[in-house]
Amino acid sequence: MISKTALIQAAQTLMDQQDYDTITLPQIAQQAQCTSLELNQQFTSKAALSIAVMLTDFEAWVAALETQLPRHPMDFAQQWSATICHYPRFLRLLGRVNTVLAPALDSADLLAYRKQYVALSPRLFAVIRRGYPEWSDRRCAKFIQMQTRYAVGLYPSTNLKPAQRAALEQVQGAFQMPDFRRDFTEFIAYTCVYLDQMDLND
Repeated sequence: MISKTALIQAAQTLMDQQDYDTITLPQIAQQAQCTSLELNQQFTSKAALSIAVMLTDFEAWVAALETQLPRHPMDFAQQWSATICHYPRFLRLLGRVNTVLAPALDSADLLAYRKQYVALSPRLFAVIRRGYPEWSDRRCAKFIQMQTRYAVGLYPSTNLKPAQRAALEQVQGAFQMPDFRRDFTEFIAYTCVYLDQMDLND
């Protein structure tokens, strides 16, 4: 039987090559060199498999942060932003979680997803505390919530498809693509200052 890991890797390959909406389960099965039946025995839907891909990328990002993030707030924002830029597939899927993926999951898959996500939180909080050791779990969670919302909103505008960019240029003239890393770094820096000073009744 095909493993979940092999299917996740096959889906990752296709998601790096084409738009999410054009990918089908039969394509993923073909990429993984298995039958559609074998795929369905491991993942009941494209959404469930996509969530598994996102969680795999999320864990890889957390592991990268654990390795690369400095233990000083001065470099925290820059390195945080630089690290997440290496995971564009994760950013693309993150933007679809609440609008496309989670609503398509059955209750069992949704519960499993939330458990896996929550299980990674302590590691992520530990990374945040390298720069801000006094932060409580609540403050760390607020930071993750704010950076996630900003990333989800910012990333699509910095990675436009050629047709989208051409349309904007017709309306606006020469279109200047926003710089995700620069803008996200600034946001993280401001967010850290804000949360460091904010009274959350910890």
